[in-house]
Amino acid sequence: MAASAVRPFYLLRHLQRHRFSSTSTTTNETPLQRSIRSAIESRDYLQIPNLLHSNPNPNPNPNPFSYLSLLPPTLTARIVGELLHSFLPLRPRSLLLPAYSSLLSLSLPKPGHNFPSSVFLPIALAVLQATLRSGAPPPRETRLALPLSWLHLRRHRRRSAAGILSSLHPLGFRLDLNTLTYLLSSLCAAGEPAEAVAVLRGMPVAGIDPESESYCTVIEAADDAAAAEALLSEMVAEKGMTPRKGTVARVARAMRAEGEVRRAAEMVKFLEGKGCAVGFEAYEAVAEGCVESGEMVLAARVVAEMARRGFVPYVGVRQRVVEGLAAIGQGELAGAVRQRLAEIGS
Repeated sequence: MAASAVRPFYLLRHLQRHRFSSTSTTTNETPLQRSIRSAIESRDYLQIPNLLHSNPNPNPNPNPFSYLSLLPPTLTARIVGELLHSFLPLRPRSLLLPAYSSLLSLSLPKPGHNFPSSVFLPIALAVLQATLRSGAPPPRETRLALPLSWLHLRRHRRRSAAGILSSLHPLGFRLDLNTLTYLLSSLCAAGEPAEAVAVLRGMPVAGIDPESESYCTVIEAADDAAAAEALLSEMVAEKGMTPRKGTVARVARAMRAEGEVRRAAEMVKFLEGKGCAVGFEAYEAVAEGCVESGEMVLAARVVAEMARRGFVPYVGVRQRVVEGLAAIGQGELAGAVRQRLAEIGS
């Protein structure tokens, strides 16, 4: 084993002798905690999943790994890294879930408690990734605690998003897209779309390229229509990605709500020109927005394009477009819209 891996082990033995020499400390440990500590001291990591799995309480309290919180944070991080690497060949993966759950609980903040050291978020992300790769969902509280830990590092420790994402490398881990999508969706669910954008921007710097799912997750949670439109344009024009139809519809509805129907119509035209499929919901939102804004000629063009693609606008929209065109002296265009709709059996 490399010297860099051995040195922390000797330091760990020194800390164990110092911290656990008194009877009062050891007697406060539960039998499970004592067994886990012994396995870590002896580096017999592979027995830990069996110890936890055989425990009658599926959610042991106190945390069986609480011993690690007494150590220097950087040492704790290295030990958890060794644990996770040693667990990789074990099967079935479900055997590892109690260990992952306890390690997540140890490394993420709890309501009313002080935030753990800054190295604990990389630990949590590494454990989260192992959990997701096992095919099991993380504990429910993870989705709430993860954004808290992220925001603490960003706002109080002034850490860059790319720096946080890269901080797993010393532990021997590189975040995958599945884990980052979980982080993005957690930040969006916590009402922090700006932080989700920061993650998106930090991913390439950390050596991870976003994919369409990453962009769509952030776009759907954007604060305003302009921010969503900009990200949508970026993912299509610059990254060559195709957005989900539902994402496009959500942006179109947001632009309609803000009265930006002309931009919404241009966005739909841009996406179609780039070969992106635009669904009925997006077209209908733009058409309804045009009618509401009195943009009857633009509404007629949108309705005609819908008909050309086989989409049948809702009855109310059809009627209001035809009537609105007639009211502004566009009877010929109204007739053309009627004809177009008749051709698709509307």
